[in-house]
Amino acid sequence: MVSSRRLKSTWAAVLSQRHTRSQERLKSRGMSCKRFAIHLLVCFMIGIFVGFMPFFSVDVSQKIVSENERLPFDEGVVERDMVDRKVKQLETIVVEKEANMIDESEVEESPPVPAMLDDEADFVEASPAIPAINDFDITTSKLLIVVTITTVRPQQAYYLNRLAHVLKSVQSPLLWLVVEWPDQSFQTAEILRSSGVMYRHLVCRKNTTSVWKIAVCQRNNAIYHIKKHRLDGIMHFADEEQSYTGDVFEEMQKIR
Repeated sequence: MVSSRRLKSTWAAVLSQRHTRSQERLKSRGMSCKRFAIHLLVCFMIGIFVGFMPFFSVDVSQKIVSENERLPFDEGVVERDMVDRKVKQLETIVVEKEANMIDESEVEESPPVPAMLDDEADFVEASPAIPAINDFDITTSKLLIVVTITTVRPQQAYYLNRLAHVLKSVQSPLLWLVVEWPDQSFQTAEILRSSGVMYRHLVCRKNTTSVWKIAVCQRNNAIYHIKKHRLDGIMHFADEEQSYTGDVFEEMQKIR
């Protein structure tokens, strides 16, 4: 009986110790969970506060700057006002000077007429005498620039004389640009002088045997001559081997 009581008492003591230990473990676990939750809450609040700090600081700095700009006794504002006033005064002075310079330039005489170029002087000497025209006889026809490319060959004189006869029947203003390759031949110059048409005799000296390249060089020389002397008119490339009538060129002069 005594031994059974001792066993029961020891067994009860062991069970009580286990129960107390389990309760202590549960309490420690509950405390650790509470601490963990508190730590998380604190970290969350700190993160929110740090996240909103830049916007708050920018707003505060902008408000401080705007308030400083509103202050009438700020040194920077006073200096800016003085600089703006000086700049406005200088602008008014510059505008008045420019207006005076414009008025003086308008009063000045027109520039002198530029001297005649050498090839233009030769052209005027070679062209026939132009009779005097009354003011009532002046027409408003557009200048017609006829460009003809030619080369030295047996049929050259025939083609040029035929085209010159047609151009002579066309009303002025008309300019005949004859571009020859490779040099100015005496025969072509005589035909142009006796044609009775206003003309200019040009040369293309391109060293090649290609007929296509020679023709391109001749046309480019004519275009360059027109641009150089600023000839305003209607340009037409007239092939010397083609046959034309005077009505065709007169209709071209009516183009606007």
